[in-house]
Amino acid sequence: VTATSGGPATIKVFSGNNQTTPVATQFASSLQAQVKDAKGNPVSGVSVSFTDGGAGGSFSTTTATSDSSGIATTTYTTGTKSGAIRITASAGALSAVFREVVVAGPAASIAIVSGNNQTVKAGGTAAKVLEVIVTDEYGNPVSGASVTFSDGGAGGSFSVNPAVTVANGTTTTR
Repeated sequence: VTATSGGPATIKVFSGNNQTTPVATQFASSLQAQVKDAKGNPVSGVSVSFTDGGAGGSFSTTTATSDSSGIATTTYTTGTKSGAIRITASAGALSAVFREVVVAGPAASIAIVSGNNQTVKAGGTAAKVLEVIVTDEYGNPVSGASVTFSDGGAGGSFSVNPAVTVANGTTTTR
């Protein structure tokens, strides 16, 4: 007598959830979804589709077939936009969601936001703060970047130097 599992009743995230990865980079762990029948037995041979909901990444395969353990596997390479993403694995009406975070890549550019072209008297303090933004090669703000300000040898000083960027990629000094 050979026992077989019933049809798919549930799908759940098996592994690869809650990863944080830079833009344009493959996740360190593959995404695995497990399909089981109503009695909790793994179901093999089920077609599982993966989608990132338009986040712009790519999969090694968008459709994988569950193995003898009921597990369907794919790998994912992030797109060029940072932020939280949801990857959905579905089999028919069943679905499971992977919650992932895409972070900015390394600092690639710096731009002035405000405080440029001020005139300051010797020994005085600038009226407006000097603010810059640091972004990666795709324009995503870079948090935690150290920015060093310079007056080109004019002899002034800055209230904070170097200054570190915050979540929106900006930092300020006077």
